[in-house]
Amino acid sequence: MSGADDSGLRLDVAGFRIWALGDRPDYGEWESEYGEWPAIYDAFRRFVEIKPPAQWDAREWRDVLYAIARDNEDEWIVDDLVERHPDVLIAIAARARRDGEVDARWQLAVALGRVDVDRDACEALLLDYCDDDEEYVRRRALGALSVMGSRHAERIALEEWDRVGEEHVTRRQVVLDALVSEHGRLSVLLTAAEADQSAVLSEYAAHLRRWVADGGEGEMQLFRPSEPVLRELDEQLRDRLRERGIPAPPRDLYREPPSRLATVLRRLSVRRKKRRAGTRSA
Repeated sequence: MSGADDSGLRLDVAGFRIWALGDRPDYGEWESEYGEWPAIYDAFRRFVEIKPPAQWDAREWRDVLYAIARDNEDEWIVDDLVERHPDVLIAIAARARRDGEVDARWQLAVALGRVDVDRDACEALLLDYCDDDEEYVRRRALGALSVMGSRHAERIALEEWDRVGEEHVTRRQVVLDALVSEHGRLSVLLTAAEADQSAVLSEYAAHLRRWVADGGEGEMQLFRPSEPVLRELDEQLRDRLRERGIPAPPRDLYREPPSRLATVLRRLSVRRKKRRAGTRSA
């Protein structure tokens, strides 16, 4: 019997695939509704412990990349790889650049910025991820380069600032974050961002400038957007959902009574705690 059969990963991933083809929820975080994530997590952990990536066959690679892509809400798999098997994560990130879905690639890009071993390999992979066809993957790769203190972060950030295309508001927010340590460059771009037509970008730039003026030390205070910003974000969300064929939520959802919002968040928290509690710890 092969190591893959011993781990049970193939069967557990197959179970998810069958569930996904059935009558599942139809919204952005639909994967989180699957009830057997603990089994997948356990099987994944066993699999990487008994069989190195160099010995995985094509089907095993598909199962690994599929499981990571579907775990894009909790990100348990990549978090566990960063902590326990960073060498395996690096190998998966290299393969995902060619064969992984978007929801696998962006998670792996973020994780590479947190890996403490073979930093040169991680940086080289992140530079490759910065050329990804998907803007979201490039954005997360840039953030990871900034986190690891890469000397390439400033150059790529400036290239992203001038890139023409959609999502320029969020992309420029990431650029500003990446240039926090480069005060000269940051000051010029903050001025440009504050003058931007987007309320989201201009308010975020002003928030970042205040933090830098106060010394820029420690964790930046949470950005609390104004009502115009919330409305802009609401419209952006609705547009993205329409593009994906997902029904848009009611307008002004952020105006729901705090009691209802608290109920929703509490249910999500309970569900995730149950899921993680079902995963055996080593």
